[in-house]
Amino acid sequence: MMFFNPSEFVPEFTADVGIKKGEKVDYAIFINDELSILIEAKSVNEDLDKHGSQLFRYFATTPARFGILTNGIIYKFYTDLDTPNKMDDRPFLEFNLLDIKDNLIPEIKKFERANYDHDNILNSAAELKYTNEMKKILYEEMSNPSDEFIRFMLKDIYPGIKTQNVIDKFRDITQKAFKQFVNDTLNERFKALIDNASTKESAAVIELEEKVEPVSKINTTIEELPWKRTC
Repeated sequence: MMFFNPSEFVPEFTADVGIKKGEKVDYAIFINDELSILIEAKSVNEDLDKHGSQLFRYFATTPARFGILTNGIIYKFYTDLDTPNKMDDRPFLEFNLLDIKDNLIPEIKKFERANYDHDNILNSAAELKYTNEMKKILYEEMSNPSDEFIRFMLKDIYPGIKTQNVIDKFRDITQKAFKQFVNDTLNERFKALIDNASTKESAAVIELEEKVEPVSKINTTIEELPWKRTC
């Protein structure tokens, strides 16, 4: 089995950018003879946010559909969801190699050579990107509710005018309500898991008891005892 195909995995790939000739991308991946993925690799100590513009330039001048920016631990996957042929400012997929979330594993596996289908990846990229953005917004609102979010929450529960004083008054209340909602939801999930585990354990015990044949009770008379027969 060949683990390295120089026609598919090309280091120091030349990607001319405008008047700049001989610009090198760290790695380029070709799928079915088509340039599909550009990879820009940085030192493990590098802040990747400082190097996005470099990959951005390369992406715009090549037919690649995906760009990956990594320092060996953090991996950021980009494409052109917002504007065709222009790399998005934010990645649609990001993970830490030392702490990979279970829900991201199926998305990462789509980039395996045997599974690669850029149309399939693009279809899920938009959902991934906007889901991540929404999660970030929800986290920020839970940590520090914005005026707009508080007004939205008060829309159906506070009939008065939502002045700034009212907004400020409800900021702590909104934050507490948000956190209590998350905690209650988690507690319900944990309780459901525990109840489900207990139900399965009880069912297993009952099934085991049903499979075990009862021991027959043996009644032995005095005449049947060994010492009685020898007397």
